[in-house]
Amino acid sequence: MQPELTNFLHIGSYSFFMLVALATAYGVSRIRAGRFGILPSHIDNVAILVPLCGLWAARVSNRYFYHDMSLAQALEVWKGGGLVLYGGLIGGFLSLWLYAKLRTVSLLALADVIAPGVAFALSLGRVGCFLAGCCWGDVCAERAELASVLNDDQLYQVQTVRQVSIPNWPLAVRFPPKSSAYQQHLKLGLITSDASASMPVHPVQLYEAFLAAALGVLLLGHRRKFPGSTAVLCVLGYAAIRFGMEILRADNAPEYFGLTLSQFVSVFLAALACGCWLRCKREVAADNTVSPPGREQPIGVIH
Repeated sequence: MQPELTNFLHIGSYSFFMLVALATAYGVSRIRAGRFGILPSHIDNVAILVPLCGLWAARVSNRYFYHDMSLAQALEVWKGGGLVLYGGLIGGFLSLWLYAKLRTVSLLALADVIAPGVAFALSLGRVGCFLAGCCWGDVCAERAELASVLNDDQLYQVQTVRQVSIPNWPLAVRFPPKSSAYQQHLKLGLITSDASASMPVHPVQLYEAFLAAALGVLLLGHRRKFPGSTAVLCVLGYAAIRFGMEILRADNAPEYFGLTLSQFVSVFLAALACGCWLRCKREVAADNTVSPPGREQPIGVIH
C-alpha cells in the first residue's frame, strides 16, 4: 500500500493512476478512431465529457448505495465520498449515448472505438486501488482460526472461497494500519490495535488489473462481426471478471438475492449485452438479405 507516490508533492496514488488510466483510454481510442469512420475531434470531446459524467455518477452511486442517503443527499457530491466503478461506467455510457445522439455520430462505432481503452483504464484503475488500500480480498488463514472469532455472516464475508484462501497463499499481502482492510480486521477482532499490519488477504485489485488488461488486448485483436460487437464483448468480459472477483472480495457483503451490488449489476449488464448481441446480429442478417450480392454495408460511419 502506497497512498501517496511522493510525500514531498503529496501526489495520491489513486488519483495518479486514474489520470494515467484516462490518458491511456484517450490515446488508444484516438489511434483507433480513423479505422471506424470516427473523426478524432469526437474522441477529444468524449475524453472530456465521459470522465466528468462518469466520476459524478460514481460519486452519487457511492453516497446513495453505501451511505444510506436519500437521492437528494447523494447528489451533493461536493460533500465527499467514495466512487462506485459500475456507477461511473453507466454514467459514462449514458453521456456517450447523449453525445452520439446530439452530434449524429454512430453510437455503436463510437463504443467499439473506445472499448479497448476502457478495459486498459479499468486495469490501471485497479492498480490505483491496490496502492490506496481499498477493494481488498478474502483473508488467507485457517478457517477454524477465523470461526473462533466471527459469526457465520462475518465469516462468509471475510473468507468466501476457503479452498484458495489458505495460510501461506503465495500471492497474499498485508495492509498497514491506515488501510481499510486493517480497520475491518480490527473491528471484527481478528487483530489487536497494536498489530503492525492486517491479516494476509488476496490482492483482488491486482487479479482484476491483470484480467482487465488481458481483456483489453483481446479487444484490440477482435475483428468486428457487426457494429457494436467489440463494445458488447467488452461488457460481457468485464461483467464476468467483476462477478468472479466479487466472490473473493471482502469489502462488500451480499445484499441482493445473495449477491453483492456489483454482482447484481454484472448479471444485469451481461443479460443486456447478450440481448444487444442478438439484436445486432439479426439486423446485420436482415441487411445482408436486402443488400445486392457482393456489396458490403458500411459500418461505423458518421451520419
